[in-house]
Amino acid sequence: MDQGLIKKIITIILVIVLFVIVFRFVKWLAYTLLPVAVLICAAYIVYKVVKNK
Repeated sequence: MDQGLIKKIITIILVIVLFVIVFRFVKWLAYTLLPVAVLICAAYIVYKVVKNK
């Protein structure tokens, strides 16, 4: 096999593996932080409504 072809195959495999790792991390981050962010936004809205009265 040509050296350039081997390097391209290895690069493509590494990109796919890194993409899967990043996707799993982002999915975990979204499931962990999204409920907290929603609660913070809801609390801020309630605070603004109560403070304006």
